[in-house]
Amino acid sequence: MNDRGFSRVKIVNDDLGREIEWSYYGIWSEPVIGKNSYAYHRARRKLDLRGNPLEFATFGLDGKPIEVVDSATGRRCARLVRSFDAGNNQTDSQCFDATGMPVPKE
Repeated sequence: MNDRGFSRVKIVNDDLGREIEWSYYGIWSEPVIGKNSYAYHRARRKLDLRGNPLEFATFGLDGKPIEVVDSATGRRCARLVRSFDAGNNQTDSQCFDATGMPVPKE
């Protein structure tokens, strides 16, 4: 195992070759939850055609949403939704907890 808490990563790419989903596994190929900023088993992201990350969602070993700390805001999010302007500048972000409820901005 590495210092991030997993030995292997399974990656799924979209039709353009971009990583849109990944999951972590231990030394015996068992599903694991990583450490620190990798504290989830599986992550899924949605990208726009320009490659901007519109959505990032994390899941636990049971496949249910799991909250992780968003490094940009410090909020605990199971799903982070972002919007961007025509210049690829982020204009807004919305954080949702594991039950799907919005997490207020601080």
